[in-house]
Amino acid sequence: MVDLPGAIPPFVKDYDPAGRLVFAMTPNKNFFDMFEWVVEKTGHKIPNILVSMYYLRGKSGSENLARIRKMCDRLFVDSGVFSFRSKILTAAGIHFRAAYWTLTDAERQKILDAGSSNREEFDAFAAEYCEFLKKYDDQFDVAIDLDVEQFLGLDVAELYYTKLLEVAPVSKIMRVWHSHGRDWKDWQEWCSSGQYSWLALEGPDQHNREVDMYNRFIDYAHRYNIKVHILAVTTLQFMGQVILDTCDSSTYTVGGRFARLLMPSGRDILIGKRYKAYYKNHFDNLSKVEQDGAAEIMTYLGFTPDELSDSHNKRCLFNILVFLMYYDKECARMASKVALF
Repeated sequence: MVDLPGAIPPFVKDYDPAGRLVFAMTPNKNFFDMFEWVVEKTGHKIPNILVSMYYLRGKSGSENLARIRKMCDRLFVDSGVFSFRSKILTAAGIHFRAAYWTLTDAERQKILDAGSSNREEFDAFAAEYCEFLKKYDDQFDVAIDLDVEQFLGLDVAELYYTKLLEVAPVSKIMRVWHSHGRDWKDWQEWCSSGQYSWLALEGPDQHNREVDMYNRFIDYAHRYNIKVHILAVTTLQFMGQVILDTCDSSTYTVGGRFARLLMPSGRDILIGKRYKAYYKNHFDNLSKVEQDGAAEIMTYLGFTPDELSDSHNKRCLFNILVFLMYYDKECARMASKVALF
């Protein structure tokens, strides 16, 4: 068992089981230990988990999928095509790390050309995803579309979507709207078609978190009683500004990787020795009032600043609990006392 606390705050036992966050999970020992700890201590399953087929392709894939299914109320799956794409683009010598919306037209075309020149590999990957959905139909609740417009074009994305519908009903396939070739009219047609109960929008990385744009799309879908999911949402602050129904995120893992703690109001602080000299929002660089406010939240969640400073896994778990108690009034009250948070 990884280093985890012995108790859990009482409020977590009352979290909303229909929570908006879908935890994007990589099936490895650390993640299993943390989520199974939460399930054991709270007596509740994790509301929503997302796992990619890409990380279930090994010998233990079936076993890991069943283990994840057991710990959550609702299981989302996707293909992991963006991870697969990164492998292809790297092999082609393309190493863009900037947000897609900042790329030039020439850079975007280079991505599209690299994808198209490796079409056979993507076709095989799409076929593998279809077989995966067919085999594990009884395990997952929602499967996310193969959103490949960015690197294969709209026609291929449409073709792959029709392939998915051959192995799963439209009610289980979450279709994704991307700005690469689609427009507002397409969204209107999807919503008014009567085919969908749940649609998805591309992530904020594509639009520099344009809150008004997302709310416009979501408000229109809600008129037709369609729920809207947003891909790869990275901040609690964005969740508080957008009227989304669900979103997926792996942001909680930044606690371990970058010593970053998410605060209930959507802000964050750093903790530990590594970043102290560089950031004003490091715990040790805060004012006394701000430190006391942050420490009160840490204590409420069952941790001490020293524990969080020293433990990779406890920082991740702190962030998991913050997401789970997103609507907790007492924690919001404490957070509101300190302007930073």
